[in-house]
Amino acid sequence: MTTAEKSEKTIRLLIVDDHKMVRDGLKMMIESFRNDLPAQVDEAESGREALLKVGRRPYDLVIMDYRLPDANGAETIQAMLRSHPRLAVIGLSNYDELAQVENMIEAGANGYLLKNIDTRELQMAIRQALQYKTYYSSEIMIKLLQKEEETKAVVRPLSPREKQILHCIVLEWNDEQIAQHLGISKRTIQTHRSNMFHKLKVRNIAGLVKAAIRLGLVPG
Repeated sequence: MTTAEKSEKTIRLLIVDDHKMVRDGLKMMIESFRNDLPAQVDEAESGREALLKVGRRPYDLVIMDYRLPDANGAETIQAMLRSHPRLAVIGLSNYDELAQVENMIEAGANGYLLKNIDTRELQMAIRQALQYKTYYSSEIMIKLLQKEEETKAVVRPLSPREKQILHCIVLEWNDEQIAQHLGISKRTIQTHRSNMFHKLKVRNIAGLVKAAIRLGLVPG
């Protein structure tokens, strides 16, 4: 589903949190802006239940708690995105610990919210995530910017060949299709893909696709 289609249709959204009060609160906020952003909301209280639901029906967005009774949110996100790489995900937690935030981002989350969010912020985060753009609660954004300033982290530029391969990956082509299209070997593709993981600071194909779209390296 394209971004344009998402904006015209009812959003299919899954809230994953083991506390019913949190799920109910998020649903109430989402219901309050249904005229601007209509959504059909489902719930899951564990990582296993969330994976089962995502496997049974397509979702546009998942709001995922970091701490779940059977897994952490990062592990669950990775499992989801392996089979649904275009799924948008927002991390959720009571805590602004940077290690948790980074785990969720590296797993493929588009953003991260604290549970003390208000309705306006939730709506904005959902809109951003559906466009594969990032959104963080202000407390988290401050910490991320501080760390970026400290580490002077930069994204190394991709080579023309890497950009070609990345575009094919976004189109969900497999290695054999890419090799035939570009006239290169599968081993060469694997080498370039490994280099892109390192340059874009991601761990998997889902993270690669989202980083590419977020950075404007390929069309969204």
